[in-house]
Amino acid sequence: MDEEQARAIARRISEGHAYRKHVVQGDDFPEIKSPEEFAEVIFEILTDPASLDRGLRDGRQAFWSDRHRTLVILDLLSEDCGTALRPAPGKAYFRGLR
Repeated sequence: MDEEQARAIARRISEGHAYRKHVVQGDDFPEIKSPEEFAEVIFEILTDPASLDRGLRDGRQAFWSDRHRTLVILDLLSEDCGTALRPAPGKAYFRGLR
């Protein structure tokens, strides 16, 4: 995916359920103060060559960032293009996804 696509996807995810659930209602990202800041973290994960990525069922794709301790699940079939969260089990959660 090119940078323009990654920015658009990051913006959609950051404006969707992930921001409400994992930033506003949850405490996954205490340092994030706006959807724009959340989008920047997601963009960095999607475009960082150090991020791990793997395909999942139903055409989804998962990205893991050790730097951000964050999982991004890209789901282009969903309205908000996916989600981003910091699972308590960390990278083990990423590895266990199907």
